[in-house]
Amino acid sequence: MARGIFRFLDLPQEIRDMVYDQLVDTRCANAFVQLHALQSPTRLNFQHLWMLPLLLVNKQFKSEYFDHICAHHLRCYVHIVRKAYPVPPGTVLSPGSSVACLSKLRTLISVGPVYHDTKLDDFTALFNMTIPHLIALTPRLTAVEERLVIQMSHFNTMLRRGDHSVLQDIHGEDKRFKPAVLSSGFSRSIKHTRALYFDAYLCSDIETRKLDKSKVILYRATSMAGKEQQPEHLWYGLALRTVRIEDQGVMTWYY
Repeated sequence: MARGIFRFLDLPQEIRDMVYDQLVDTRCANAFVQLHALQSPTRLNFQHLWMLPLLLVNKQFKSEYFDHICAHHLRCYVHIVRKAYPVPPGTVLSPGSSVACLSKLRTLISVGPVYHDTKLDDFTALFNMTIPHLIALTPRLTAVEERLVIQMSHFNTMLRRGDHSVLQDIHGEDKRFKPAVLSSGFSRSIKHTRALYFDAYLCSDIETRKLDKSKVILYRATSMAGKEQQPEHLWYGLALRTVRIEDQGVMTWYY
């Protein structure tokens, strides 16, 4: 036996898993996946990845490490948008690496930007056209987080014209995810959560109220309807929490 070689795979599984938890690549990767022949390719964003060189250690290490990252760290974001992202020339659709990720993925996050002229029925139609196909590709999926993102100015515009659909959607019963699961034929239980996000420009001049678009704050709004413990301050029945501040392109995250 060669000297100076640490027998990592002889460690207990719990210790090896703790090591794997420290070996997460914080960069992200995009992939275009053809979910349906009649639809434009969907862009997926994968975050919290494995460190590629470590997949070359040996077969057992690769299998354990890859599975652990996919199970406990990997997140896949899909943006539900009205206009599909353009596919760069020469892009390989549905690359093998993305299909392998989806086959082991546990957490899927859908992000839907809502504009002042957006009708939630239209968004729901897009959601129901995308999510069932993704669920079919993710047999190990255990959690889906649905995020609606809206600018506060757009939200105020909708309220002024009497459109309360966003509030009704976030406070009301789920009308998208359950039908999407049923249409996909997926029989396992999937934890589903919904969250509303607001972004707003920070005012740089109190007197003129002139907006400084280089400074943006992002809030996560949680519906408190039906919950016993109510925060002291609510906005339209929502509890707001700052999750990100962007200043001159520098982002500071608070969770």
